[in-house]
Amino acid sequence: VILVTTKKGRSSQPTVSFNASFGASNILQKYDVLDGDEYRDALNSYNLTGGDGGANVDAFDEILRTGLTQNYSFSIGGGSDNGNYRLSFGYLNQEGIVKESGIKRYNLAYTSSYKFMDEKVGIDVFAVASHAEEAIAPISSNAGFTGNLVGQALQWNPTIPLTAMNGDFTTNLNNDTGATVGATTINPLQLLAAHNEDANTTTILGTISPYVNITDKLQYRYRFGVNYGVGNTRGNIRGFVNVQNIENRGFAAASNTQLVSQLHSHTLNYSDELTPELSFNALAGYEYQDFNYKGYALAGFGFDVLDFDNTNALQNSELETRLLTSFADPITEIQSYFGRVNLNMSDKYLLTATVRADGSSKFGENNRYGIFPSVAFA
Repeated sequence: VILVTTKKGRSSQPTVSFNASFGASNILQKYDVLDGDEYRDALNSYNLTGGDGGANVDAFDEILRTGLTQNYSFSIGGGSDNGNYRLSFGYLNQEGIVKESGIKRYNLAYTSSYKFMDEKVGIDVFAVASHAEEAIAPISSNAGFTGNLVGQALQWNPTIPLTAMNGDFTTNLNNDTGATVGATTINPLQLLAAHNEDANTTTILGTISPYVNITDKLQYRYRFGVNYGVGNTRGNIRGFVNVQNIENRGFAAASNTQLVSQLHSHTLNYSDELTPELSFNALAGYEYQDFNYKGYALAGFGFDVLDFDNTNALQNSELETRLLTSFADPITEIQSYFGRVNLNMSDKYLLTATVRADGSSKFGENNRYGIFPSVAFA
């Protein structure tokens, strides 16, 4: 169990704060590969011809950049003797060290706590909303040599310019340097221009927790929580890049997933000082949570317009390559009963005993619950 205590407002006049920070990122260590002059020397030492394009380029350096980071936060909080509140907003813009990559994140958080009827009744509210927009570079561990930007950059002949005299990307079709560019050799800058993949994620986490102090020693609390998350990804590789099965065809895909989880919790908490040296606390509770997860995806190859974001025209893909799929997992439920007893003697000897009975709808009816006791002494 992880308990997270967020910042709260204070019983005072409203307080406003603003923070800003900036940073820069660069690659820490680069692979040691031959530059153009060293490559030429190697060709000469082996009496090889046809491999010298006359230039000196660092393809790996061409796909990298200094990634700038901006981080801003703003908050306002305050309260009175009967309660407090705090509202905060955050914005992060972080560029990746690989070109065309990075993430933007927006956060909004609200907490409040109020008491009524001479502190016999109260309510706590907590809510966090977050939205992230991520630009993803074509880098992965399982893309092979055709789909990994870093591998393409490291394998590029450092004597061949990445762009031709007319500004077009150098390929085996327009290479006029005299050096060989293989038909399967992919210009890393061309792949950067042809590829775009964006992932957007929105999450909302909130709880509302009213409570009643039945006596000075006994409190009942109800907590309702909701966790909502939705993510969508759009990916597109334009057909002008010579990636196998993509060249002159193009590929585009879009997907969406959604998770909704609800939590209901009831607890009774009793605290008492049995003697001046011995204090006692006991808690008993019941908890129920459900999970609802579903999504869909669309994808296709073969588009007539090659230089276009075809995630906006998936219906124009080749019918025989078009993919449409959707799913909805069975709604799963967790139900728990729990109790805890704490004994504290002179703030020196501490004894804690807990027991939980957790059940899940994923298990069979005859083996749905597990009992988990524990004892701790300090």
